[in-house]
Amino acid sequence: MLDQLATVETLSKGVRFVEQAVRTLEKLKATSQKARVTTLLDLVAAVAESAKTEAEVVATVTHLINSGQIKLIGNFLGADVRVS
Repeated sequence: MLDQLATVETLSKGVRFVEQAVRTLEKLKATSQKARVTTLLDLVAAVAESAKTEAEVVATVTHLINSGQIKLIGNFLGADVRVS
């Protein structure tokens, strides 16, 4: 009987641990899905520091903005980028 109680208590602790882990992961997921906010100038400058060509800067900035990973503020607030 005591062995069964110990097993139930151990399982209960395990369930609580898993539930807490799931809540933590959900919070992290929500946080990581939030877009970063910056100006177009700051974004271009940051990307240009590691890009090898202007075309790479344009492609990277376009992707970051249009995918929603970056939200622009300032004059380009809410803008999408179109490359022709």
